[in-house]
Amino acid sequence: GSHIGVMRRDAGVESIRWFTTDACYVFHPMNMWDDGDRLHADVMEYEAAPLFPNADGSRGRETRAHLVRWTFDLVGTSNTIVRTQLDDIPGEFPRFDERRAGLPYRHGWFAGRVRGEETMVFDSIVHLDLQTGSREVYAFPPGDVPAEPVFIPRGTDEGDGWLATIVYRAQENRSDFVLLDAQNIAKGPVGCAQLPRRVPFGFHGNWVPA
Repeated sequence: GSHIGVMRRDAGVESIRWFTTDACYVFHPMNMWDDGDRLHADVMEYEAAPLFPNADGSRGRETRAHLVRWTFDLVGTSNTIVRTQLDDIPGEFPRFDERRAGLPYRHGWFAGRVRGEETMVFDSIVHLDLQTGSREVYAFPPGDVPAEPVFIPRGTDEGDGWLATIVYRAQENRSDFVLLDAQNIAKGPVGCAQLPRRVPFGFHGNWVPA
């Protein structure tokens, strides 16, 4: 199993409480917050660590990540993490409106795979409304591979903005900088800047306003 420590400060005294769960692996979280009695963490969870060999040097398992909510009960007597899968589309690179960082939030996006069983090759961008439970997907044409969807605020409401992502165009062996409407990704790109060459997979970034 795995052990995760949660640090708390009570009357000026810091302490660590250890929680346990079945073994798993996480590269990237989406958001984390607490409601006073419970701590919540939405993470992209793998059954086993991908891209790494086993302890004996043999090739590791091919696993896929799904968005899962970990809940830590800070006042109850159980030290077991409650894990709830939030969506069944495999994916990675979860992002949200970072104005809600560390706070309860509603909207999240990630790079997903809706075609076939390949593990780490994405073909779509997924939008989850965690309040209503609804899901919206834009699948790029076959051979096009999107990367991390970065949220760019437009208005003051949570989730009102754009998504920026780098998309590899396999047929042309180059990449594009693509914009989507964060609240209507199903209609597809609303802007595209063509790049003359390929941007490596896994490219990360953040949006910084002028």
